[in-house]
Formats: sequence, structure tokens, C-alpha cells
Amino acid sequence: MSYENPRHNGIYNSAFFGLLLRHIWDFFQKPLPIFTAVISGSFFSIWFSFSKKITSKYPSVELNTLGYVAAVIVNYLIAFSLKEPLNINFSSAPWLANFGYGIAGFIGSGLTVYGFKFISAHKGSLILLSEIIFGTLFGILLFHESLNLTTLLGGILIILSLALPEVYQLKN
Repeated sequence: MSYENPRHNGIYNSAFFGLLLRHIWDFFQKPLPIFTAVISGSFFSIWFSFSKKITSKYPSVELNTLGYVAAVIVNYLIAFSLKEPLNINFSSAPWLANFGYGIAGFIGSGLTVYGFKFISAHKGSLILLSEIIFGTLFGILLFHESLNLTTLLGGILIILSLALPEVYQLKN
């Protein structure tokens, strides 16, 4: 029996419940950023699932570059329509930080597109939940953020959901 069997939806329910526990208080305090993060995550899911279908025809680097060019264009259009100020001092610390963030995001996205060539979208989406665990750990270690009970429980459920597909595979 494979973890992708519909009878094993508990894996995905566990991951969703972990995600919900991790962010439930944030949602009540700051609904707009959480809502926009959900939209962003939805678009990333669509992109990575779609890229899985076409990576046999196009190189991962080409797909990733086109995706990032499209994202930059869309983001600038949104920023201009919202009349966001634009810092044109390209040697400033914020621009250097954005450049570093862009490089890290480009490499991360490219590796994700490449990785999705070799694993199913279901398993890949579960693995991508580990981003939340690492984000939480870096927040605690680098920015001295506090760890509350719902964050801890949500993280545990996410880790369990990451492990369950392997447990099912080993059992069968």
C-alpha cells in the first residue's frame, strides 16, 4: 500500500492540522499577512506541480528563470499600482539584502523544481512543510523569538506527517 492511497489521508490531515496549530494565533492577530501567505503558498504549489509536468521538456534552470522573471514583473506591477516607494540606491544595504534573498530564493526554487522531477507532488508537498520547521528554528536561534505550545505541537505534527509516508513504505 502506498502513502498516496486515499485511505491514508491522515498524513495530510496531520500536516494541515500542524500547519493550522502553528499559525492559528497569528491568523487572529494579523489575518491579512496570513491570507497573503496562503495565496503565495497556493501559487507556489501550482507552480511546482505544473513544473513537474513540463520538466521533461525544458531544463529546470530555464523554468526557474522564467518563473522568477514573471514573479519580478508581477511584483513590480503590484508595487507600482500600490504606489510603494522604490529605493534606487542599488549599493544600499537593503538592495544587497534583497539581492542575497533573491539568489537564495532562486537557488531554493531551482532545487525544488529539480527535486520534483524525481518524487511525487504529494510527497514533495509534505517535504516542503519542513520549511516551517527550519523557519521556526532560525527565528528562535537568530532572532530570539519565543516558542509557544501551539508552535511546538504544530511542529511535531508536521514532523510526524513528514515521517509517515516513509513508515508506510517500510511496512509494505
